[in-house]
This record gives sequence, structure tokens and C-alpha cells, in this order.
Amino acid sequence: MALAPRLPRLRAERVRLRLILVASGAYAAVFALVTWQARRGQPLIHPDGATLAAAGLIFVGAPTAA
Repeated sequence: MALAPRLPRLRAERVRLRLILVASGAYAAVFALVTWQARRGQPLIHPDGATLAAAGLIFVGAPTAA
């Protein structure tokens, strides 16, 4: 709500709700990705191709959904 008075596009409550839902979905997806990576025994800073592909989908999909 801090930016709503300054940005006309954020004044609608529905828009703010949608942004919160997208952000929480992206957070849950990243959490699931890191959990999946840990369960496979991979180090966090050296992911394999499958993990990088999944991360790419998350980081492209979240802004697209917003």
C-alpha cells in the first residue's frame, strides 16, 4: 500500500492481491526447488542442468505472471 498513492496502476485492490499471489507462488516454487535440490544431494552453489532449467522456468514465469 505504500506505493499505491504514487502509482495509479497499484490503486486497484485486485492488482495488489494478484501481485501478492504471484510473489507467494514464486517463493513457494523456489523453496520447493531448493528442497528438491537438497534431497538429491546437490550442493546449493553447483546445481545440475535440471535444477538450472527449473530455476529458469521460475525466474521467467513469475514476472510473466505478474
